[in-house]
Amino acid sequence: MDLYLQAMIHGEFASTKKSKEAPVVKDRFELAIEESAKAYADSIMAEEDFSQNQLISPQMRRAQLIEEIKEAMKLTELGQHIETAANVLIDEGRQYLQKEAHEALLEDFSKIESALEKFDLNTDKNFKEILGIRDASVSAILRVAIAKFVESEYAPSISLFALLTTLVSENADYWYRLGIAAQRSENLDLALRAYDVAVTLDATLIGARLFAAECHLILGAHDEAEVNYKEARKILETYPDEQWAKLVSSIESLVV
Repeated sequence: MDLYLQAMIHGEFASTKKSKEAPVVKDRFELAIEESAKAYADSIMAEEDFSQNQLISPQMRRAQLIEEIKEAMKLTELGQHIETAANVLIDEGRQYLQKEAHEALLEDFSKIESALEKFDLNTDKNFKEILGIRDASVSAILRVAIAKFVESEYAPSISLFALLTTLVSENADYWYRLGIAAQRSENLDLALRAYDVAVTLDATLIGARLFAAECHLILGAHDEAEVNYKEARKILETYPDEQWAKLVSSIESLVV
């Protein structure tokens, strides 16, 4: 039995360019990122000793740090996934969803720009609530993501699950499924990052622990594999499951 496919489908193992003359106008999101980068750069500068470094002035070092931090905050990979996911849902969604569900999803998407204009940077809401995405639309995205996985179209599946983790970042199941799709596409770095978030949100996700152990074994990181294996055994002792027990046994000889 393919545990990856079963976990993905049923989820029963989861608890839950501008001209030179044109002025550069920054929106409030860019300004917020810049202010955060400046504050972080200042905190780093406070700990650095410039008395021994005559090659760069403190002002130059601060400017360098700010640009490095801003670059790191762009989330390029995530942005690409979200763009891909939106294109899949708009262009192919009708293949997997009822007409009414697809139209409702497109209606929610059409309101995103106006929702962002009213976005309060100090809110503690998740992006699903901020953007006004309805529960039914989130469920529709999940259906398309799983369907793409079942069809072995892992790249769009990854993008769709990345969108879900962005909309509802506190949902451990979406991170778990993102990890499964990434692992199947052999993107082990993304898989491990997703599994790590999943078990942080839900410590009982034995699948995330075992699949992470497999990723580490492939990467030759034996110690990390053993840590995840041992955590999986603890979960199995508390929540016995025959199918997971078989996978635990198959990994045991590789890590112990």
